[in-house]
Amino acid sequence: MRRCDARPLIACLLVLVACSPAPRRSARPDAEFLLVSDDSTAWVRSSADTVVVQRAPLLLTTLGDRLVEVYVAEEAMNFDDGSFLVSRVYRRDLASGDSTLVFADSTVLHDAIRYLRTHPAAERLEDDEDTPPGARVIESSVTPLAIVGSLLGLDVHVDRTVGELGTHDTYRATIDLTTGRRLALSQVIPAPAAAAALMSAQQRFAAAIRLAGRRDGAIGKAASRALAALAIDSLSFALTRDGDSLAAEFLAHDEQVIDETRDSHRFSLEAIALTPPSWWLAARASLPRQLPDSTSRFDLGALALDVRYDSQQIATIAARTSAGPRPVTRITGPLRRVIAVGDSLIKPQGQWRRALERAFSESGYYSEQVRAASFRRRARPTAARQAAL
Repeated sequence: MRRCDARPLIACLLVLVACSPAPRRSARPDAEFLLVSDDSTAWVRSSADTVVVQRAPLLLTTLGDRLVEVYVAEEAMNFDDGSFLVSRVYRRDLASGDSTLVFADSTVLHDAIRYLRTHPAAERLEDDEDTPPGARVIESSVTPLAIVGSLLGLDVHVDRTVGELGTHDTYRATIDLTTGRRLALSQVIPAPAAAAALMSAQQRFAAAIRLAGRRDGAIGKAASRALAALAIDSLSFALTRDGDSLAAEFLAHDEQVIDETRDSHRFSLEAIALTPPSWWLAARASLPRQLPDSTSRFDLGALALDVRYDSQQIATIAARTSAGPRPVTRITGPLRRVIAVGDSLIKPQGQWRRALERAFSESGYYSEQVRAASFRRRARPTAARQAAL
């Protein structure tokens, strides 16, 4: 066999290597994380100059080292002269698929029980039958807020109407996703610190009432009277991050007659900094930190994400690199948290990725932006997931 002289070829390759440009630095650090807003989650995978973003109408969080979906389910109980809509909140382990009830508004449930006791012969209408006009309608709706550690904040709205008359109320609730218990502030931080925070909230609320009363004319007096009719309690709050501190956002509320011209049945106070519990240092890493220039930042170890909102609450996310900010994606805000994912962070190892892919695939069947499930008559709560598909 004739052998070729390779020296000219090697020399040519050396010239090509010498003349070729140096490899470009990676524009984005290698990372994989979830961006969670109020109504969706974006799964971001970046490497070198490539970023892959997949979105789904899921509200995801971590509970311990497991990936969990939080979703709202509604059950309607309709009768000839009454309609009751109960909202429930579930957590679902993505790997096992098991759903667990963590919250159900008790107001509507109690009203429904009282109705059945006073109307023992009442029969439920079929799913395609409407309640006649003028019947009593009592319904609740639940909006998930921020998740801080294992604690979920909720806004719960309750409407009672009979014909053209009705009342409404909105309160907040903080739920432990692990146990499903609604917590008072004294169960989150030590009781003396909780009492001090509640007193601070009451003082701020009293100052708001006085400020409203200083406005000239009938508007100021009406605003002051409307605020004075509300009350603050230790249960109506949600947790958030204020700078580097854990904070509580109290909601003063009371049941009010529905008035389409005004919305005076609730008043949200500014966040009050709290004495941080031991778990706060780890929990705050997934929450946004407000910067002086009105942007927010998430710190994920070596990776930092800057978030800037436009007038339509569209968030633009950019990764901070040594070469400057590099765009990642845009998502409807507000962006609540960032979850770093990987085999060293999420269990079961080797299974969480398939579970996440399955959840994103199944979400294509959802008809709502926020995960919702409807119950058929006599359906068990564990059937909520199947009923949504």
